[in-house]
Amino acid sequence: MAPKVTVPMDFGRHLLRSPTHSNLTLKTKAGGEVSASSVILSYNSPVIDHMTTTLHMTTVDMLEFSEAAVRLFVDSAYSGTADEITRENFRDFNKISSVFEVEWLVEKCSHYFSELAKSIKEPNYADLLYLFEEGAFQHENMERKDFLNISFHKIDSFNWKSQFFDEYLVNASRLSTKKLDLVIELAGNDVESVVQILTRQLSGLVLKQGLPVYFEYLLEHSDLSLCRQSNNLLFDELFDILEDLPDDKMRWTYGLLKKNSKMVKIKSGEPSSFPSLSPIPLELDYVQPNMIPNLYRSLNMDMSFEEVYQWLLISDEVDSIILAVEAISIWNCYRCFKNGQRNLIFNVDDDILTDLLDGLRSLKGWSRLPFPFKDYECLGGVPLTSLCLQSNEDPTYYYLSSEIPRYIASKQWIGLLRKPTKFMFRFKHPAVTSCNLPGQCGFILETVPSDLALWKLRLCTEKEEYTSTLLHFHSEIRAENMHVYYGVHKYWTSKKKHYSKSILCPLTWLGFLQNNLDVVFEKFISWTESNGIGFFNNINLGVMYKI
Repeated sequence: MAPKVTVPMDFGRHLLRSPTHSNLTLKTKAGGEVSASSVILSYNSPVIDHMTTTLHMTTVDMLEFSEAAVRLFVDSAYSGTADEITRENFRDFNKISSVFEVEWLVEKCSHYFSELAKSIKEPNYADLLYLFEEGAFQHENMERKDFLNISFHKIDSFNWKSQFFDEYLVNASRLSTKKLDLVIELAGNDVESVVQILTRQLSGLVLKQGLPVYFEYLLEHSDLSLCRQSNNLLFDELFDILEDLPDDKMRWTYGLLKKNSKMVKIKSGEPSSFPSLSPIPLELDYVQPNMIPNLYRSLNMDMSFEEVYQWLLISDEVDSIILAVEAISIWNCYRCFKNGQRNLIFNVDDDILTDLLDGLRSLKGWSRLPFPFKDYECLGGVPLTSLCLQSNEDPTYYYLSSEIPRYIASKQWIGLLRKPTKFMFRFKHPAVTSCNLPGQCGFILETVPSDLALWKLRLCTEKEEYTSTLLHFHSEIRAENMHVYYGVHKYWTSKKKHYSKSILCPLTWLGFLQNNLDVVFEKFISWTESNGIGFFNNINLGVMYKI
């Protein structure tokens, strides 16, 4: 490791011209090369220090960066200054500084960006677009939001969201879903400004040919109930236009209208049809883009079993047998936990419970569970066998899993949803009839950082998120069709006989844990491990995918 030297330091630009000192070659975009001293760069960058001192590298690939940006990076390391940052070289220079962990240059870039934003005294699209795009680039490539927050604040300070969106969405088909997510985030509660532009654009389209993908994405993932509350006429105008969509899109339009009408009722505090039994409503961030929808909903744990069953009969939120089973399972676990019981005991006989659940499934017209669940029971002792298909023929749901090594999972079956984690699934969607892409069809779910006890899961949809994997993604795969859970599997031998047991551990109705990171969370999870799960041989994150 290089000796301790305080940087930035002026080592002298004259050394740049010394072939004796320039023992490290930096390869840049378009075949460019820049020579530099490995010692001087190592003083500035712990990454280059490791490459040269530990790995003995004499060449470093910087192929994604322009030669001009790399030369500026080297010049700054030699001179201890960064006075030549411009709008043109900022992006590459900022990323180089971040990738090679030159902290003082990262701070210089942050200062440059902040001062640039302050220098914009009057709103104009070119300047605000530059701030927005650089913020988006930093967020996407360096997983930081400070530049993005500065750009949001600047646009907001001019009260210029509507004008910005008016130009930014002119050719929105070019935008990735991540950029559309940022449009939604920037709009915040001012959803009306986005809806105005979309409505104006929609009025000029021939909707009988279908809806452009970006329109559908923005409408699905924006909280249109906010627009309905602030400008009901505009909301009605939007759905009047959507009536011209082809018949196969009318179900989608109706679902969009129903969802946002329901959200208006929730926010206005209108009573539900069954107020005494209704649990806390689904969290409002349910509509965030590409987020897995079933996680961490809230349930009224004070209900009796009879009240839980009655609520399942009338609830609009419970629309599948798996949600009903999981609600009963978590309700029972919580009841046993609060009562201090050492074992999970269900006061309802297994046969009666099975008959009640199968009757509920039949009454509501829900599909059966996938065939592989016949060997499972739900945490809390809820049997699943009679609720499953009897074969794999014509399934409504596909059963997918991403196995987690036992040594990673450790004892806490839910612990992986409290830190940065990615889960990979191999899955070819039935709608993908042919595929010539390299690797395997599939998708990735990754945790989304949060201050809450449990993090959410996001479906990765961008091509670059799959570049370092053996998977590739097809847009037919949608987050809203996924139901996520943990599957725990045990194997043991007793008196020369082999036994196995699979337990479905729900993630749906754990909303009561979200704001209890230290006390209730730890105690409840530990209790379920001791009394419901115990030792396990392997564990997987499972996905039921609805076709």
